[in-house]
Amino acid sequence: MGILVDVMKKNAVVLQKPSATISVRADISTVQRKFYNALLYVAKQEIKKKNTNIFSVPLSDLKALLKKETHNNEYYIQELKDLMDKKIEYNILHKDYNEYTITHLISMLKVISRKSEKEDIIIKFELPTDIINLLVNPKGFFANINLVIVRGLQSKYSIILYELCKDYEKVEIPLMSIDEFKKLFGLEGKKSYTRIDNIKNRILDPAIKELNNNSSIDFSVSYELYKTGRKYTHIKFKVKPKIQREKITQQVEDYKSLADDPDLRELLFLLPESYRKRKNCVSLLAGALQEKDKEYIKAQIEYTNEKSPKNYCGYLKQAIEKDYAGAEIIEDFEIEEQDWKKKVIGKIVVNSKTGERYKIAHIGEQDEEGYYEVRLDKIDDNTIRWFKWTEEKIKKLAGVEDEQKPS
Repeated sequence: MGILVDVMKKNAVVLQKPSATISVRADISTVQRKFYNALLYVAKQEIKKKNTNIFSVPLSDLKALLKKETHNNEYYIQELKDLMDKKIEYNILHKDYNEYTITHLISMLKVISRKSEKEDIIIKFELPTDIINLLVNPKGFFANINLVIVRGLQSKYSIILYELCKDYEKVEIPLMSIDEFKKLFGLEGKKSYTRIDNIKNRILDPAIKELNNNSSIDFSVSYELYKTGRKYTHIKFKVKPKIQREKITQQVEDYKSLADDPDLRELLFLLPESYRKRKNCVSLLAGALQEKDKEYIKAQIEYTNEKSPKNYCGYLKQAIEKDYAGAEIIEDFEIEEQDWKKKVIGKIVVNSKTGERYKIAHIGEQDEEGYYEVRLDKIDDNTIRWFKWTEEKIKKLAGVEDEQKPS
């Protein structure tokens, strides 16, 4: 298991996507767009650890970007293979810099088949050097793309429009020609989209409806078409906060006395009222913003609010450090049957909070942080779940405390 399966359980998984990789000329499918975002996310995380342009990710991690799996593994592998044949033109709106690059989406792909049903298919891939450079050091412009929101979007055109709106979040989206629009939305050369009515009915209106009806998206989008003579030649997208968002923005402004940073004011407003003016909470969030993305912190605040802990600021501090909002680790299990560590596989455990029963099916290797990946099979409906457990937790389940590591 890789990093995406776990993080996709969050309310927000943010990819800092370079603007040049958003305004692209590429006709790729919905699945391929979601997979490409996943590849960029994995690459960006791995670059922090090692200097390389070759990365690996389990296929199950890529499929975490899909709301539903409607095909078998071979279908999704073929979608990845097809990306190898796709040439792409980056930065077509020239937001990032006054040049554009034509290259491949990925420059190498290797599929490593699994040896058993317990193992995952591993995808190794290489990104072009120009894209690596943008991930490492974007030339001043990037957008915070919430992959959890992208996961729920059904249409590739909705994804394109969502990313475009996020890319111009704090400024107006520029007026673009219909030719530029067709490049961006992958409509070039398609006879069915020579008429503007077809574009409106099949592309623009459904994509805008999907974004505007999504409660997780805090903006609404509309468009205007412009004519030169009798022909439609330009399009202008307009973005504004949703009504509820406008109310929140106004209320956040009331906290100017607490903080100059608008992001900090927004986060403070999410806290219960009695904690908003506490110096330790203000300092905690101000420090967190130096290291974490705002959307990530918002998810931790929302999680803490649900728990209503007595020591609110202390709990929130732990949530931000340990990612409580994204970590669904089973706690407080009662052991139904005692066994030694060699017989942990097959043990039945019960979640004392929900009463759900699970069977331990597999314990993987220990990772660099000291955690074991443990597969639990839910007995009632055969749902498979993966969790990260400490050595101590597994020993406790095995009925031992101070012996060697579980086998």
